Amino acid sequence: MISSFSGWPGKIVVGEGALSALPQEILALHKKRVILFSGPHISATPMVTDTIRQMQAAGLDVLLFNRIGANPTDTMVADAAEEMRSFGPDIIVCIGGGSPIDCAKAANVVYTHGGQVSDYNVNLGGIERIENKVLPFIAVPTTAGTGTEVTDVGVITDTGRHVKFGVKSPYLVPTVAVLDPL
Repeated sequence: MISSFSGWPGKIVVGEGALSALPQEILALHKKRVILFSGPHISATPMVTDTIRQMQAAGLDVLLFNRIGANPTDTMVADAAEEMRSFGPDIIVCIGGGSPIDCAKAANVVYTHGGQVSDYNVNLGGIERIENKVLPFIAVPTTAGTGTEVTDVGVITDTGRHVKFGVKSPYLVPTVAVLDPL
């Protein structure tokens, strides 16, 4: 049985087979151009390839961005934002663990606000620079533990300084979290 409810963080769709509701969730938000974030290995699995086909069958344009490794970096975020500028998505979907979801959150900010991800480092006042103009975001976690599908922060590694920092804002809480134990 698939259930959904609204509250904090937003809408949560939960239950065996909940992933099959993804195209309808996107359409309910009146969106059509999807950038799908996922890791390189999981993006080759039927979970992701079948979901892409289902989204396309529902009339959605989908671009897969899967150049994300463990511990997302500022360069991964910059690459993702560049892909987004070329494609012009109106919604972000992520199927993956904490790294792809965090990368998607940060890329959302860079795409909608400009600059570089380091401009939004929470330790340097970045939280005040993030406005309510980010794209809607649907998170489908494939791992348990990070909780990033229901939080307002993404953790990014600064490759030049070799430190991690947070990109944090209440606007980064995913619009919808899809929790499917299958």
